[in-house]
Amino acid sequence: MGEQLIMSINMKVRRVQETEIPGLSQRLKDARGYKPLAQVARDAGISRQALRRFEAGMVEAIAYPTLKKLEQVLGVDFGVSFDND
Repeated sequence: MGEQLIMSINMKVRRVQETEIPGLSQRLKDARGYKPLAQVARDAGISRQALRRFEAGMVEAIAYPTLKKLEQVLGVDFGVSFDND
C-alpha cells in the first residue's frame, strides 16, 4: 500500500496578560518632559499620533513591547512586568 504523508504544521500559542497601571498616561507625559513628542515617538518606533493618544489616555491598552521601548527611550521604569521578564 501507499505511504502516508504526514505534514507538520507549525502552530503558535498565544498568552495574553493585562495589568492596569493607574495614571500611566500622565506618567508617560511627565517622563517625556520637554523632549519633543516627534523625537520620542521616532526613537520608540511609533507614530506621533500614537504617542499623543497614549499621553492623552485615549487608548484602552498599550502593547507591552511598546511600553518597554518607551521606558528605554525615556530612561524610566513604570514597574510593569509579567512572569517571563
